[in-house]
Amino acid sequence: MVLAVKNAICLPCTGAEDRPLLANGAYGGIFTHDRAPVREGFLVREYRQQAVLRDGVWDASTGQDLRVAEMILPGTIGETRTRLEGTYIFAGYIFPHYGHFLLESLSRLWFYRDKPHVPLLWMGVHNQTEFNAVNQQLFELFGITNPMHIVTEQTEVEELLVPEAGYIINSRYTGAQADALRLVGARAIKSGKKVWLSRSKLSKAKIFNEPAFERLLRHNGWTVYHPQDHRIADQLDMLSDAELIAGVEGSAFHTLVLMPDYTGKIYIIARGEQFNLDYASIAHSLGLDQRALSVPRFLFSSDTKPWQSNWLWPNFDILAQNLGLKRPNLPWTPFSVALRNIVPSTAAFFKSKRLIEFWPRENSVASLVPGLKSTTVAEVMDFDLAPLDALDVERFELTPDQYFQTAGAAAKSDLYCIRQHDDHDALVRAFNNSLSLSDEKTIWIIEGCDDSEFGRTAANENFLATIQRQYPTIMLARVKGSNIVYAWRQARVGAIEPLSVNADKPGFKALLPNVSVNSIALAIQKAQKAG
Repeated sequence: MVLAVKNAICLPCTGAEDRPLLANGAYGGIFTHDRAPVREGFLVREYRQQAVLRDGVWDASTGQDLRVAEMILPGTIGETRTRLEGTYIFAGYIFPHYGHFLLESLSRLWFYRDKPHVPLLWMGVHNQTEFNAVNQQLFELFGITNPMHIVTEQTEVEELLVPEAGYIINSRYTGAQADALRLVGARAIKSGKKVWLSRSKLSKAKIFNEPAFERLLRHNGWTVYHPQDHRIADQLDMLSDAELIAGVEGSAFHTLVLMPDYTGKIYIIARGEQFNLDYASIAHSLGLDQRALSVPRFLFSSDTKPWQSNWLWPNFDILAQNLGLKRPNLPWTPFSVALRNIVPSTAAFFKSKRLIEFWPRENSVASLVPGLKSTTVAEVMDFDLAPLDALDVERFELTPDQYFQTAGAAAKSDLYCIRQHDDHDALVRAFNNSLSLSDEKTIWIIEGCDDSEFGRTAANENFLATIQRQYPTIMLARVKGSNIVYAWRQARVGAIEPLSVNADKPGFKALLPNVSVNSIALAIQKAQKAG
């Protein structure tokens, strides 16, 4: 349907200049000469209520009740100083945001794409005066060369053609609009081509351990693709023949409307608690083979709008299973004799109840204490995880920094094991955070530096020297003849001799007392009783 409005009055949008456009958030619109609002020229969204996804696909028999959200309300008409002669087409409201521009700003493309000589009239949702680079790219791809006018003050138009929107969020996607948005027809799928649409370079609304997951994707031959780094035409070339497209929910998936004949599979991973039905309803309209995945997650931001929130995945198990990813599953490296003996004997002697291990790299000490409630924390776990799963060990594929800022770190632990790592500052932060969740009964078992492995583990020795210098309430002792260090709460009496740290020197080891494990155990026991 297209309305022809003679001497139409057009008001620019005001009220959302410096903030997101929300329902009832701006004023403006199109009116007849008699000042009656032309409803087809306003911006609305119609949200489906109680819509249900079954196995990640929208059940179209649900969500038939709509909640109408008026985004722009009728503004106050004043004196008109500007008049445009001739016939114009009302093209829509300019969004700077890629997804909203593609879907809502261009929602009347079905009418004007083949009318290049009729000027288009636009309004900016933030009362902007020009189009951005992404807007211009889309005009170029669609071949839109019409003269354009952006309304920035009350304007009268001799004749304004107002097409109905071919797309309304959640509720309407007409066949004519789908045809108008088509830039790429059906293409033969390339077997094995799998593309992950990454959000890991974005500054907000992201999954903070997505980069670690992308490492697993690359291991399985996926292309990790950052859409914002590429022109839209290049994105279409990348996606249109892929066997599988997946990624975290976001506007990059709206590019699919430009290739509605795509025949590969699509997985969209929900970013927050609720999946945006718009992606599901578009897939339903186009007949795309798309599935939404919802996986466990932790909120990793506060005081942000829902669409700006950041999240963490506890681990990658569900994602790997659904996307058919194979982990490296490398054979375990044998434990050092000292570590293999010390961890279970310590847990037994002190009747430990909970073990938390940081940075297991090639094996996990949780396997040495099957009776404990154990947690392993590392961003990368390339070794075979089956033994840990058989023991029901809790796994977090996070950095310790991330772990301590999630609900997963709520419980205190009486036994920490800090494995070898290559970042001194990260080691210190993990120790500081573990201190806040410890008491006088807590014990730390810390791996030091093996001379044979100098270069990638020297950070641990630097870390031990830092504790020795800066934590006078923490006692450290190295088990004689090994690289295993105990730490426990006990004040050190007297002055602390400054330690010279030279991590660049081969064989560097922090200057710590070297005593037998029995002597250390008795010292810890004595300190705990005194505490």
